[in-house]
Amino acid sequence: MKRRREIEEAVNWYKNKFNEFENRLNGEKEKFTHNLRRQGISRLEEIGFPTLKTEEWKYTNILPIIKTNFEPVTWKSKANFDLSKNFLTDLDSESIVFYNGTLQENNSVLSDLPEGMIIDSLQNAVKKHPDLVQKHLGKYLKMDSGFDAINSAYLKDGIFIYLPKNTVVKKTLQILFYTDYENGMVTYRNLIVTENNSEAKIILNHTGEGEKKYFVSSVNEISVGEDSSLRLYSLQSESENAYHIDKSEIKIKNSGTFKHYSFSFGSKIARNDIIAHIDGENVDCNLYGLYLGKGRQHIDNHTFINHSKPNSFSEELYKGILDDESHGVFDGKILVSPNAQKTNAYQSNKNVLLSDSATVDTKPQLEIYADDVKCSHGATVGSLDEEQFFYIISRGIPKNIARSMLIKAFTNDVLTKVEIEKLREPLNQTIFQYLQGV
Repeated sequence: MKRRREIEEAVNWYKNKFNEFENRLNGEKEKFTHNLRRQGISRLEEIGFPTLKTEEWKYTNILPIIKTNFEPVTWKSKANFDLSKNFLTDLDSESIVFYNGTLQENNSVLSDLPEGMIIDSLQNAVKKHPDLVQKHLGKYLKMDSGFDAINSAYLKDGIFIYLPKNTVVKKTLQILFYTDYENGMVTYRNLIVTENNSEAKIILNHTGEGEKKYFVSSVNEISVGEDSSLRLYSLQSESENAYHIDKSEIKIKNSGTFKHYSFSFGSKIARNDIIAHIDGENVDCNLYGLYLGKGRQHIDNHTFINHSKPNSFSEELYKGILDDESHGVFDGKILVSPNAQKTNAYQSNKNVLLSDSATVDTKPQLEIYADDVKCSHGATVGSLDEEQFFYIISRGIPKNIARSMLIKAFTNDVLTKVEIEKLREPLNQTIFQYLQGV
């Protein structure tokens, strides 16, 4: 009864804030986004927030999130300090910055875009390209949880990236989302569309103020066209007191290539959902992830790859390193439909626990309804290899360095998958800083 009452109170809080939120959007009730927001608030009232009895959320207690009355951020904020230090500066990239949910044009750098390509805030794109945005926005996300619904109800802004046919973006597109709004809720809806025979590399970099408490809800709707290639890097290093709920829904067409790289380092509770729909033949879909937990962090990774067409390939590799009282979750599912013959699908989750109090729940799954396939999955949970550890220190290496060497070796096969060479060094630096804390 207490849990039900707490959920009802949370739903009522966001329901009561909804009209106030829309009234601050200056006439946007006339746009099609108003209907999406109305659908979101109705869905939230219908299903509420998940509990530990909800199968997809049974390892994650979201009460700390819903018991806090986060204030939806509506005003247009402008950073009064230089955000450039949060960029991955050594990359040859086009860069866009959002601060507490608002585009920061003064910190954004766009210089060399292919003809016909669009990269802008979603809010601007709704005004400038309404037909194009309406064709895709809300068409990929299925509102399966209250967090999906709340993102739609409080849909305000995010990044919009559109690649017309035969477009290759040479530079990496780096999007920085910086948050430091105490007790604020910032929602991002990012829409990425690549038409046929296009190619791009995109970094979505979520970070924030060291000790601020806030809630970030981010949804990515993605369409990968025929013969197109999209590499998407999701970096999350939010405040240690923040909450981060992230969901990506992807549709991949014939001969498309989609590679997703998830790196979760920050926030008190982090949830990453990646749902890839293979909607064509000869598709190549790869999901890679690395998560580091310490203190009482909770990091939850859910993946779902839906093979609905034949002759496609998917690979998943997720690795976790958990220390102190941190808790990791990996729940991955591969579905092979009856007509998805000649499917090759591989899934692996490996975890290292650095303390007796760290825990992990891992649940790799295969659901196969075709007979001519090659599929495998597996999971491991353990500590560092003691034999290797003693071998290293027997060579005169200090214990802390020996431990770091083994952890770096453990992460290496995920980091080598990173195709942006200049991104590997800042990732290695983050791991190094984590190991210093360990």
